[in-house]
Amino acid sequence: MYNETLIAIEDICIVIANLPLSHFGMHSPNRSASTLTKTEMNRELQYSTEEMAVIITRNVPLLTEEQRTIYDCIILGVSAGQG
Repeated sequence: MYNETLIAIEDICIVIANLPLSHFGMHSPNRSASTLTKTEMNRELQYSTEEMAVIITRNVPLLTEEQRTIYDCIILGVSAGQG
């Protein structure tokens, strides 16, 4: 239970300050690689889709031809479930 509590507290610190507990002078919890990956994945998925759509709409037209080709390839792959 102690370790799980430290993980929860550290997750909050990472979300707010992008820093681990050790930065604040506390002991860091023992994390397995899968726990760390899950935490990182959750952090990466915490964004506003509406804000992201606005950013994409504004910036895609600014891409160079090469960047646009790569962007389109990535979007196609993700849409097809390949990435």
